Amino acid sequence: PYFPGFCLMRKSTFAPCGEPMEIMQIDGAMAATAAVHEMFLHERNGVAYVFQGAPLRWRHLEFRDVLSDGGVLVGAKRTKGIVEYIDLKSPNGGSIRIASPWKQGEVFNVKLAPGEVRRLVRESK
Repeated sequence: PYFPGFCLMRKSTFAPCGEPMEIMQIDGAMAATAAVHEMFLHERNGVAYVFQGAPLRWRHLEFRDVLSDGGVLVGAKRTKGIVEYIDLKSPNGGSIRIASPWKQGEVFNVKLAPGEVRRLVRESK
């Protein structure tokens, strides 16, 4: 639909004056947002994975409050290829199955009460 609001983007909004106006539905623009989201928090078969799509050459990465399928907000930090922590927040209560970035094949089943915040960290050796 043509509606001058959040449902579409116009090329002329960002382009210099004189260029023709091009209308693009926002779902096309959201593909880039979805790609970034998937790089940091990817979910498949009911299990969430952090940094699955982020290249290892990216040395310092961090994200906060990315919404998981189960309604849990997820954040994590990776430095020099090692995940330092995973933060979980649940505004309304919920659960999440999240793959351990520290031990292959291990999945954490985390249940959170409304308002609960929890940090998962790598075990010390």
